[in-house]
This record gives sequence, C-alpha cells and structure tokens, in this order.
Amino acid sequence: MNATGSTGITGITGIDAITYSTERWDEARTFFADWGLACVSHEPSKQVWQALTGAQVIVYPPDAPELAPAIEAGPTLREVTWGVVDATALERLVPLLRDAPHFADQRNIVAE
Repeated sequence: MNATGSTGITGITGIDAITYSTERWDEARTFFADWGLACVSHEPSKQVWQALTGAQVIVYPPDAPELAPAIEAGPTLREVTWGVVDATALERLVPLLRDAPHFADQRNIVAE
C-alpha cells in the first residue's frame, strides 16, 4: 500500500521478498544486521532477514540450486517476490507479465 492506503490499479502491495546470492557469507550477515534487519534464520546454506515492514531478504551462496540465473557476475539480486492484494489481482497480473523476461509463474508455491 502507498501512503494513502491505496494499492493502485494493479493490486500490487509491494515487495514481499528479494533473493540475493553472495559468496561473502559473513560480510552479508554483518551488512544486513548493520542495516537493522532482523535475522529470522541463519544456516550454512541460507540466511533469512526481515525488515520492519515484514519484507524479507533471503541470501544463498551463488551455486545454490534453488536460485534463478544470475544477471551479472558476483553478489547479485536473483529474484523479487511481489505481494498482491488478493488472488483476483494476481490473476489479472499474470497475463500482463507472462511475456516479461525471466517471468516465472509460481502461483502454486506458498511463501515460507
């Protein structure tokens, strides 16, 4: 929602999560903690951080099989998960986004 409480005509509420990859594991932990994100979980192969808004930053090593392809070398963003108001808004958006580069229809996947 924006400052007026509206989600606009798209039904998008904002970013629910970003997925990031890095080989600089300990530096990532320090970086996200310094930015004030709360550590939800920290495992040898996955870190999950949460902002005050509830949005999450999920961090994996670059070779993790669950990652989308990298768009550049080195530490980089791998995926953005957008929130929507409801299932109707999602159904309206899918045909509009279907042909976008790297679009992945994951309607059957429930967020963690």
